[in-house]
Amino acid sequence: MSDNGIVSMATRPRNFWNPVRGVLVLALAAASALCVQRFAAGQDTQQRRADLQQRCDRLQQETTVPATWLAVAYPDGSEEIVVSGVRKFGADQRATPDDLIHIGSCTKAFTVHLLAILVEQGHLRWEQTIAEGLPQERDSIHEAFHGATLQQLVQHRASLPADAKNWHAHGRLALLERRSRIVQDNLREPPPEPPADGFRYSNLSYLVAARFAEQATGKTWEELMRREVFEPLGLSTAGFGPPGERRAITQPWGHALNKLAPGWLPLQIDNAEALGPAGTMHLALSDWLRFARLYAGGKNRDGGQRIDTTQPGNVSAESLQRIITPASPNGYASGWIVKSDGGDAEQLGHAGSNNFWFATILIDRKAGTVCVAAANGFSETVAERASQTVQELQRSFR
Repeated sequence: MSDNGIVSMATRPRNFWNPVRGVLVLALAAASALCVQRFAAGQDTQQRRADLQQRCDRLQQETTVPATWLAVAYPDGSEEIVVSGVRKFGADQRATPDDLIHIGSCTKAFTVHLLAILVEQGHLRWEQTIAEGLPQERDSIHEAFHGATLQQLVQHRASLPADAKNWHAHGRLALLERRSRIVQDNLREPPPEPPADGFRYSNLSYLVAARFAEQATGKTWEELMRREVFEPLGLSTAGFGPPGERRAITQPWGHALNKLAPGWLPLQIDNAEALGPAGTMHLALSDWLRFARLYAGGKNRDGGQRIDTTQPGNVSAESLQRIITPASPNGYASGWIVKSDGGDAEQLGHAGSNNFWFATILIDRKAGTVCVAAANGFSETVAERASQTVQELQRSFR
């Protein structure tokens, strides 16, 4: 299989666990008939961790994926991270709770967070159109796209194609120019017929949205993420692309099901660098929980109230509300799928995969909890069982 073929497959939302079909159906669905063991109010930390480890072991055994991780941020400010399995199929190195996890399309929530910060700084406007935000590309973009706004782009309501024709195009160019050329290549023609409800899940939309930021600042999306989000929030493990060193087992490898023999095929492959804003991030689960707490409405890891919205790296209460307000009947807001209760966002979720990893997150703002499941391999079974496990975990706190 060619490298281009692998990445093309990995970037199609219908293949990498379409969040509308996946998280919305499984992680944000009404309670199913599954038996859920609830955490007792007086349950001690040791019991709680043992229960979480048992769930993680069961997920790994049922899916046969090399390793699975479960992480929970509790309402009291504490957290637990457990793991079961190995970093690489056929190797002895055990996976650890501190390992770096590739989060695929869950990157989108971080991209929206960055854009909100830049809006608050005055670099961007949510109502800014493609014609206004992309002066370098405007003359090469079909006029039918000119009126689409930054807000519509991150809500998947700008009628853009789902993906670029070739995410690896213009590979010899510097990243800023490469992304600019890819936008021009893919927006020259009129937009495809929009769906009846106006929603089309689009990785390309997130690249275009990130180009607003890149043109406004002259910095790459990666540079902006480090400067405006990772460093201020203390997300020291966050980065881009496959975790770890090439051809080494310093971090977990991604895996695909081996079609020629039983087991899994270890691979250190990711989406094209140009797709970054839509899905190339990795980080330790402790840092992912730290970020998610900004949206959870509970307490922080030190036991105090949720991180002050005036802190660098966070967004204002107004921006947060804009981000988590659904724009589509399916519940998609901006980088999050939302389940509402009486008009308020009750649960936030998303899932992501580059076809070699799977990760899913569910934030319960009512309970003040965050639950994450991840695996260093992808299959439909892994996606389904991991999403079910997160759903079961969240229901155990209700």
